[in-house]
Parts: sequence; C-alpha cells; structure tokens
Amino acid sequence: ALRRRTFVGVSGADAHGPIAGLYTAIFKSLAQVVQLNEGVSGDAARDADAVLGALRSGRTFSVVTGIGSVVTPELTASDNTHRAGIGDHLTRVDTSSGDVHVRASVPGASQARLVIRHNDRVVAEGQGIVDVPGAAEPGAYRLEAWLGDHRVPWIVTNPVYVDPPGDATNAPTPARPAPPPAALQKTADTVALPYGGAWASEHSAASNGTLAAGATPDAVEWHWQLGTSQPATEFSAAAHPVQDGADTFDRIEFTASADAPMRMWVQFRMPGAGDQRWGRSIYLDATPRHVVVRMSELTPQGFSATRRPLVAKIKALLLVVDTLHTPPGRGGVVHLSEVQLLRSEPVSGPNGQQEIRGPREEQQVGRPGRQGGRQ
Repeated sequence: ALRRRTFVGVSGADAHGPIAGLYTAIFKSLAQVVQLNEGVSGDAARDADAVLGALRSGRTFSVVTGIGSVVTPELTASDNTHRAGIGDHLTRVDTSSGDVHVRASVPGASQARLVIRHNDRVVAEGQGIVDVPGAAEPGAYRLEAWLGDHRVPWIVTNPVYVDPPGDATNAPTPARPAPPPAALQKTADTVALPYGGAWASEHSAASNGTLAAGATPDAVEWHWQLGTSQPATEFSAAAHPVQDGADTFDRIEFTASADAPMRMWVQFRMPGAGDQRWGRSIYLDATPRHVVVRMSELTPQGFSATRRPLVAKIKALLLVVDTLHTPPGRGGVVHLSEVQLLRSEPVSGPNGQQEIRGPREEQQVGRPGRQGGRQ
C-alpha cells in the first residue's frame, strides 16, 4: 500500500471467548500512541479533534506493551534545511538543500534492535540508533524496534515520506467531513417497519430494553441496558416480526445514530426449524448515518452453514447489543428511522444462495446463546 499512497497503520487485538481476565490482558498488551503538536488541554472535544487529526496524519505508532514499556521513537528525514518526522512528508522544490538522510533511534533503549524499511525492504539495521546509508531515495520509510528474541516487534511506527523534488502530490489532504446520509433506495418490493406495536424488546434475564416513538412518525427510540449476572450471555435486542408469506428480501436499509460510539448486530431470524439467525455487526455514533445490510454480507450466528442466502424470507428483524462488543453493565440509546426491508437485486446462484467458502468448509460465527441469545 505504501508504494501507491499515503497510508496509516494502527495496532489491533482480536480476542474471543468468556475467559476470565482475557480481555483485560489483551487490551493491556497493546498501546497506540499519537504525537500531538501541543499537550492535552482538558477540553474533551478539543483534545478528541487533536487525537483524530494526529491519527489521520499518521503521527502515531504502535507499542506492544507486553514486550516493553511505552517510549517515543524518533524517525526523521532531513536535508540541510528541511526536517520531517513520523507521518510527515519531506517535500522540496529542488535538490539545492542537499541530500536527504533518514535516521531512527529509541531514546532510553540502547539495547533495542532497530530496522528501517523503505517500501517494505530493509535498508538499515542497527542497535539503539541507525542511519540509512547514503542519500535517501523517494518513498516511505518506517521503523521497527525489536527487543530480545520476541517473534513480533516491540514498536512499529507509521512512515516518514520522502517526496521526489518538486512533487507535492502525495502531501496529506485535510480530512473531509462525513457526507450526509444518502437517500433510501425505493423499489417496488419494500416493506417499511415504522414504530408501532410490532416492535418489541427481547433481552436476557438481567438485561433490559424499552422502545418508544421517535421524533418522526417512522422513528424508533431504543433504550438498552446490559446486565452483569452472566457476562458471557447478556444481551438486549429490539425485534420486529415480519409476516410469513411470499415476500423475500435481499437487504435492510435504515438511518441510525447512538448516544455514544458503539457496535451492535443486525440479525435476521429465518423461518424453519430452530433459531437460525444470520447477521452482521455495524458501527454507530452520534452522527446519523444511512446503513445498508445485504443478505450477501451475512454470516451464520451460532450454527454452521456452507451457503448463505442472497434473497430470503424473514421471520424477524433483530437489532442486538451483547457483550461481544459491549461491556456488561453498559447502557445506551439507539435512534432509528426509515427502517425498510427491500428487494431489487436479481437472484443468482442455486436457489438464490452463494457459497460462504469451499463446498466442504463450513463457517460458524458465535456460540449458541450469544449474539442475541436464544430469543
């Protein structure tokens, strides 16, 4: 990716299972550090903008704190008059300011083995401090710091970019504001699910949920609360039944927002034996956004399957918050409007289905009793 464009990398953890202490240990094992132009002010909105701006600009690096403590590495590209650091571009009009040199160090960690990569090729390696020999060629340079005999690096930085002389085309551009929600696509095969008696709350014994009319006739306000009695299986869901009949659908569309950043499930309960549910997670925050969830994007929830539907009859729609994404004891509010089931795409594949993987490879997501529980 770095050969083609400016790119920002961050660390991430992938942990599954109600194992005591697992999530605490995993989340403590990584740190994503941002470099701010000024210290934090104490104003949450201002500081959040500063942190997000630093992330967008690539002024950030990852530390595996399970290997070593957080320290600040130095990675610079400079000539006689210009200097750029992590996430920045060294852009020059011409070469009159001399050759560009790239240097890296980790202050206070002289024992660390440092590796500088240029377009993913190792160009310099040393201990404590390292220089790329000779004049630096244009491209992206990033640093890895290694401690001991660990199989993963302790620190990974985002790149410093050396632009060709006179080339400012790769300079980072300011982040654009989010576009307004797109208009819902209307088709002849549409079933609206406005607020009314059909919406109902489903939840585990210790959790809760209530539904109320929203600001417009078609809007729904869902208040959810997760319990703490059984952290592995707590859930709260807003459910809407769909009348059995000949209608089949290929997607759901709606506009949604939440009182705080969160992730939840959009699930479909299908007709037939058992509690077969298919779903996909979505992200919400305070900004209203247009959400489209297609059948072709779904995965089986708590059971195995080799094929997924492209169009299907639906027994019920479920919007689910559970402890796979949200801590026990947390609560919040989700605002929904213009909720509609639609069908417009032509059916393809045998019986309107497609393979999830190979014909002998089944896919199972989740566990029975999770991601919406046994509703």
